[in-house]
Amino acid sequence: MKRLKKALSIAAVILTFPLTYLAIRAYEMYPYLKGDVTSELERIATDGKAKNGVTTLEEHVKTVRDLLLYAYEKPLDSKSIYNLRIDKTANMMEIYNEQEELIKRMPVGTGQVLAAIKTRFGEYVTPNGNYVVINHFNQQDLTDKFGPNAHFYGSGLLQLSGPWAPHIAIHGTDDETKIGTYGSNGCVRVGNNDMLWLLTNVGIGSTVEILSSPSL
Repeated sequence: MKRLKKALSIAAVILTFPLTYLAIRAYEMYPYLKGDVTSELERIATDGKAKNGVTTLEEHVKTVRDLLLYAYEKPLDSKSIYNLRIDKTANMMEIYNEQEELIKRMPVGTGQVLAAIKTRFGEYVTPNGNYVVINHFNQQDLTDKFGPNAHFYGSGLLQLSGPWAPHIAIHGTDDETKIGTYGSNGCVRVGNNDMLWLLTNVGIGSTVEILSSPSL
């Protein structure tokens, strides 16, 4: 009996650790997961889509996947944490370190429609909101995931969690004329060289604030 109790105690400790770890990551992710779910529930119905414009179960599964991906990737990543602030009005990104020192500025391209909120699929808006970086895709990763369509994402991609995840991301482009313009389907485009800098330096857990204002 004593051996059984000891075994159960050990099993409880073994089970408690991953659950506690996941709870910590869920706490960190809560604002972004909330933004994601809120955008799912508030979407306007779109032709060819289910009620509220989404297949709700599928989108909720993606939200849970984002949490698990973040929990997996976070301890494996040694890159620095930054705050990326994207002003759609100026089509400019400013990158700050954790001491709020400006590190870098880079021009970006954003959605074809300059509006604060994206309400439905097919509306080419980069929605305002707060996001967190949960994964990196280099060029080979993009080829593995998207095959012949990988070229749409240039030299890489930062996967985000937040409003309209996973349909909003930061990615490169092979057409540099698209930078500084309103031309994307909603994602934030950066030049390929800037994308490589982001992939090299910006760690999992870095935050992204997308806003629209007269100037930075």
